[in-house]
Amino acid sequence: MRLIYLEDDLIDQRLFKRACRDIKDLEVTYYTSCKGLKEEYLNSYDGIIIDQYLQDCSIKEFADKHIHIPMAALSASEILVAEHDYNVGIWQKPIKEDALKDIIKKMQAAGKEKTNNLSLEYINELTQGDEAEKMDLLQSIYKSIHEHNEQLDKAGSLSNADLQQLLHKQKSKVGIFYLEELHQLIDHAENDLKNGADKSTVLPKVTTITSQTAELLKELKSLLN
Repeated sequence: MRLIYLEDDLIDQRLFKRACRDIKDLEVTYYTSCKGLKEEYLNSYDGIIIDQYLQDCSIKEFADKHIHIPMAALSASEILVAEHDYNVGIWQKPIKEDALKDIIKKMQAAGKEKTNNLSLEYINELTQGDEAEKMDLLQSIYKSIHEHNEQLDKAGSLSNADLQQLLHKQKSKVGIFYLEELHQLIDHAENDLKNGADKSTVLPKVTTITSQTAELLKELKSLLN
């Protein structure tokens, strides 16, 4: 489980780390502001935990934009007032281990509901009801993903640098549809190469990526027919 914790108070970060210490298979990345966090980066995580009164950025705007990602808010207030419909709820600070485990379970359940369910939310937002423009954009994206997938089928003959670049391009296309599991798989393969892994250890992941991407292409093709 990979989480982002957005918290500008370093003491609260320290308390959160203490609550995490005995939870297995949990990786947490800490940020003090939501500014500059890009969609494609956030989509590589399983959930976001955020200080409800985080300074230096609009929490409502951030939560509205990323509501497709499992998100919980933490508040030091005794009365937990829902200022936004966080899909994993609002929890009392300082967080305790049992409560954090409950948050993780809820995030995992929310993630399973969304995993590889193609979403057109971003496309619809861009095209604003113009059906012709929407179909034209989907056709262009379909063509690009298809071409990348054909190249990934030949990953064994590519250099590490070329394969890494190709995975990065495919990841950005997958991110358009909020396909979180596939996006994360591509991200991990890309990072393996970036960190110097032998290509032979990455190729099995690439095979899984091309297989899952082929399913995405089927879904897109059904929309275009």
